[in-house]
Amino acid sequence: MPSPVVDGNHSLVNILSIALTHALMLIAAWRLLFRDDLTADPPPPPDEPEDESPVEESDPAPQFGAYR
Repeated sequence: MPSPVVDGNHSLVNILSIALTHALMLIAAWRLLFRDDLTADPPPPPDEPEDESPVEESDPAPQFGAYR
């Protein structure tokens, strides 16, 4: 069987495409790692004040079919 022919220009294109994709991934990682919002935690949400008004208790809804 004949071996595949490797042209010198094709290997250059392969190296350039691999170098370009790796460079773009490196730039993306660099930008993600040095974002300002990664170093600061957001403040916690404020606690809701408890309602001090009295709770009105009403008769529960009638339960149909239940013996009282």
